[in-house]
Amino acid sequence: MSTAKHFIPLADPAPREVPTPANDFLPRGTLTMADVRQRLSHGRSRPVAVEVIRPRKVHEIDVAEAAIFPRLFWAVYVSPDFAGDGDNDRLARAFRADMDCYAGLMTPSQFHDFRREMDHGADSVLAVLLDRQVGDDGGWHSLKVFAVIFLLMLWVDRYAAQAMFTTDFERAAAEVFDHIRALHGDQFAAIEPSAHKMLPKVIARLKACGLFLWLPDYRGVEE
Repeated sequence: MSTAKHFIPLADPAPREVPTPANDFLPRGTLTMADVRQRLSHGRSRPVAVEVIRPRKVHEIDVAEAAIFPRLFWAVYVSPDFAGDGDNDRLARAFRADMDCYAGLMTPSQFHDFRREMDHGADSVLAVLLDRQVGDDGGWHSLKVFAVIFLLMLWVDRYAAQAMFTTDFERAAAEVFDHIRALHGDQFAAIEPSAHKMLPKVIARLKACGLFLWLPDYRGVEE
């Protein structure tokens, strides 16, 4: 790489505009039916060729990988620490709408697998971030949770072959990022080094779930 950075620039998310997920245009093909012939003049005939649409099935794992990000934010914003505030509830609805957008790409036979993979991956990430020293049942340090999620987003965006985030999601995530830096900038900066240390554990847990197997391991240094 021409420029080596030891840390992902957490302070510079640099969102890019991408469209809301939608099914690709279905590929068209020409099908020749040999047993069906069109009669022509003078006793001649020819095979009938018709244009058909061959459906392209979107793989549920690919969609679940993208949906994990709004799912993670949604889980934070519906937690007792965040629920009940008007702005927080609005963000929770926005992230839920993004999850529903991905779910809408699934066929009925795929939906259960998609939902299972998305939920399992997100819950596994949050389990890594669980602070078992907080209370009897454990808890989380919300700023560290956000820092790790943003780092994961940046790392995934760097290596993904296609856009992973919808425009609506990027807009909502940027609002969260700006809000955190405005109110908790110093604390957020202090947490960033520990978030970098936590990111490899999160990626390893996701891969153990069979997700993001294409994603390079993160060691804190750009290779």
